[in-house]
Amino acid sequence: MEYDKNICPVVNVDGVIERGKQYDLDITLPEDNRNVIYGIVRDCYKDPVKDAVVKLIEVECKMGKDIRKPVSHTFTDDNGEFVFGPLCANRLYEVEIWVNNVKHAKICTECHRQGECLKGVEVNEELLRSYTEKSTSLSTMVGSLFGYPTGVKIAKQAIAEDLSCKEVAIKEHVLPEDVCEEIFDVLALTDRNKTIELFKKYRNIRKVD
Repeated sequence: MEYDKNICPVVNVDGVIERGKQYDLDITLPEDNRNVIYGIVRDCYKDPVKDAVVKLIEVECKMGKDIRKPVSHTFTDDNGEFVFGPLCANRLYEVEIWVNNVKHAKICTECHRQGECLKGVEVNEELLRSYTEKSTSLSTMVGSLFGYPTGVKIAKQAIAEDLSCKEVAIKEHVLPEDVCEEIFDVLALTDRNKTIELFKKYRNIRKVD
């Protein structure tokens, strides 16, 4: 078995592989002085980027023009690392990297640093709360007490008049204002136990046909 010492080692096996036979190969590799390309992809916060696409391209100059030939590609691991190799000497390589444009919000499961859970995201708390409070999905609170048609009526009126469901419920005297303040409390509704307690508290006013 011979190999060309002037190119990357490739062993050529002469012969035809036949069915039902075993071929024992004894291969001695030459000294390998080739290199590898290793790197780490990080975002603007110096955090490693996982699953970035890294493409290795060989650049060959012919007649004054650069010809780019794709060689291989890989994905960064959990630590943002990638590696190509072994690579042949005296070659010009380029590396291209693609990372998706989705902005990732890093949210702590258990927060130990108040106000720092959303890394890289500026939170407008007042705006987000107003969006949440004007969500017509809150009409289900009325619907669960007085039935689906009443919930739909509240939602449609809220959209038509650019009001929140709570404001419509108060305006139409569907519920007392103090009750509306409780059952439309969006922060309380994010807590399952508090939501259950609300339904238990106001189950006596429930009227569903």
